[in-house]
Amino acid sequence: MCNFGIVESVGSKKGEAVVVKPYLSDSCMGCQNKCGRFGKPIEALNPHQFPLREKQTVRLRVSRVQFFVQGFFSLFFPIVCSFASLFAAPKLVALLFKPDFASRHFQALEFLMVLATFLLSSALVFFLSRTDFVISRPEIEDIIIDG
Repeated sequence: MCNFGIVESVGSKKGEAVVVKPYLSDSCMGCQNKCGRFGKPIEALNPHQFPLREKQTVRLRVSRVQFFVQGFFSLFFPIVCSFASLFAAPKLVALLFKPDFASRHFQALEFLMVLATFLLSSALVFFLSRTDFVISRPEIEDIIIDG
């Protein structure tokens, strides 16, 4: 996640989310070129009740717990799915293939099932990470540049 962004709009009520356009990289913050290299606008929380206005540059923060859970899920979910398919492979091979074919090619079929499960679960993690699905919103930690 990017650490900095520009406030695009501020909610009128106290406690409403603030729309922030994140910088694509932290080095874009000091750049004077107007190349428009911003990420997709996101909603951020303002727990410290900073007096925000449009065009201010702010520092964003994600909770450490959420950061850990996302990393843990993206790393271990495909591995856990692969081990589960490894234990389920004998029953699936017997169910899906004829007994003589399954007995001759059991190890190859088992390997292909584990590989397919790993690739499908990795693809699921990849596509979920590219969606707008969020567990919790990032928080505004500080005002960096008063726009």
